Amino acid sequence: MQNGCIERFNRIYRECILDAYLFYELDQVRQLTAERMDEYNNRRPHESLNNLTPNEWKMKQFKTQIAN
Repeated sequence: MQNGCIERFNRIYRECILDAYLFYELDQVRQLTAERMDEYNNRRPHESLNNLTPNEWKMKQFKTQIAN
Protein backbone atom coordinates (compact mmCIF):
# COMPACT_ATOMS: atom_id res chain seq x y z
CA MET A 1 0.00 0.00 0.00
CA GLN A 2 1.25 3.45 -0.90
CA ASN A 3 1.75 6.33 1.47
CA GLY A 4 -1.52 8.12 2.34
CA CYS A 5 -0.23 11.49 1.09
CA ILE A 6 0.68 10.01 -2.28
CA GLU A 7 -2.68 8.28 -2.55
CA ARG A 8 -4.45 11.57 -1.79
CA PHE A 9 -2.35 13.42 -4.35
CA ASN A 10 -3.09 10.79 -7.00
CA ARG A 11 -6.84 10.96 -6.30
CA ILE A 12 -6.99 14.75 -6.39
CA TYR A 13 -4.80 14.96 -9.50
CA ARG A 14 -6.99 12.44 -11.30
CA GLU A 15 -10.22 14.23 -10.30
CA CYS A 16 -9.04 17.80 -10.99
CA ILE A 17 -6.89 17.25 -14.06
CA LEU A 18 -7.04 13.91 -15.78
CA ASP A 19 -10.77 13.18 -15.45
CA ALA A 20 -11.90 16.79 -15.86
CA TYR A 21 -10.46 17.48 -19.31
CA LEU A 22 -10.05 15.78 -22.66
CA PHE A 23 -6.43 16.04 -23.75
CA TYR A 24 -5.08 15.57 -27.25
CA GLU A 25 -1.41 16.19 -26.51
CA LEU A 26 0.89 15.60 -23.56
CA ASP A 27 1.87 19.29 -23.60
CA GLN A 28 -1.74 20.16 -22.72
CA VAL A 29 -1.49 17.97 -19.62
CA ARG A 30 1.84 19.53 -18.67
CA GLN A 31 0.51 23.08 -19.08
CA LEU A 32 -2.63 22.49 -17.03
CA THR A 33 -0.60 20.68 -14.38
CA ALA A 34 1.81 23.62 -14.11
CA GLU A 35 -1.10 26.06 -13.76
CA ARG A 36 -2.74 23.90 -11.10
CA MET A 37 0.52 23.56 -9.16
CA ASP A 38 1.03 27.33 -9.23
CA GLU A 39 -2.50 27.93 -7.99
CA TYR A 40 -2.18 25.34 -5.20
CA ASN A 41 1.28 26.43 -4.08
CA ASN A 42 0.83 30.20 -4.33
CA ARG A 43 -2.77 31.40 -4.54
CA ARG A 44 -5.03 28.87 -2.80
CA PRO A 45 -5.72 29.34 0.95
CA HIS A 46 -4.64 26.34 3.02
CA GLU A 47 -6.47 25.30 6.15
CA SER A 48 -3.18 24.23 7.74
CA LEU A 49 -1.92 27.82 7.29
CA ASN A 50 -4.94 29.36 9.04
CA ASN A 51 -6.66 29.87 5.68
CA LEU A 52 -3.83 31.96 4.30
CA THR A 53 -2.21 31.42 0.94
CA PRO A 54 1.38 30.17 1.18
CA ASN A 55 2.60 33.60 0.04
CA GLU A 56 0.51 35.37 2.70
CA TRP A 57 1.79 32.96 5.35
CA LYS A 58 5.42 33.55 4.30
CA MET A 59 4.94 37.32 4.52
CA LYS A 60 3.35 37.00 7.96
CA GLN A 61 6.28 34.86 9.14
CA PHE A 62 8.75 37.34 7.68
CA LYS A 63 7.07 40.29 9.41
CA THR A 64 7.01 38.37 12.70
CA GLN A 65 10.74 37.65 12.44
CA ILE A 66 11.52 41.31 11.71
CA ALA A 67 9.40 42.47 14.64
CA ASN A 68 11.28 40.17 17.03
